[in-house]
Amino acid sequence: MPREDGSHRTHGGGRVRLLAAPADPADLALPDHRAAALPAARLAAWCPTCHHAARTAARKSAAAAQPPAEPAALF
Repeated sequence: MPREDGSHRTHGGGRVRLLAAPADPADLALPDHRAAALPAARLAAWCPTCHHAARTAARKSAAAAQPPAEPAALF
């Protein structure tokens, strides 16, 4: 029976193993030890594909928000 949420198109229609990770995509940029310490209320179930895409986007966003490093002076 096809799923009505459209996930059968992105996940091959089979079973998907979910993982617990921060619900807020901004928290996906946290180091693993800090994300593991979040309370259960701040976690959500993610499929591996969606988690990887959201985590990559969160890390890129966090890196872009950092001020550029000053170049080392040559002299």
